[in-house]
Amino acid sequence: MEIAVHQYFHVRVQMMTLSFMAVVTSMCIYLRDKKDPVVLSMMMNYILHIQGAIAGLLYCYIGLEQKMIDAEKSMVMTKVVQEKEIE
Repeated sequence: MEIAVHQYFHVRVQMMTLSFMAVVTSMCIYLRDKKDPVVLSMMMNYILHIQGAIAGLLYCYIGLEQKMIDAEKSMVMTKVVQEKEIE
C-alpha cells in the first residue's frame, strides 16, 4: 500500500511540474514575435533548471505532510480509554 501511495505522489508531482513547464513553454511560443528570442531562450533554459527545484520542494512538502499524518495516527493510538468510575 505504501509503495502505491508513494508512486501516486510521484506521478502527481511530475504532472504538476510538467503542467508548469507546459504553461511557460506555451507562453514562450505565444510571445516569440513580440519579445527578444534571447530572453525567451533564457526563460526556457531556466525553467528546465527550476523544474528540478520545484519537484524537490514538492517532495519535501509531501514527505512532511506524510510524517505529520503518521504523528497524528500515533497520537490517536496512544490514547488510553478510561474505565468507567464505579458509583
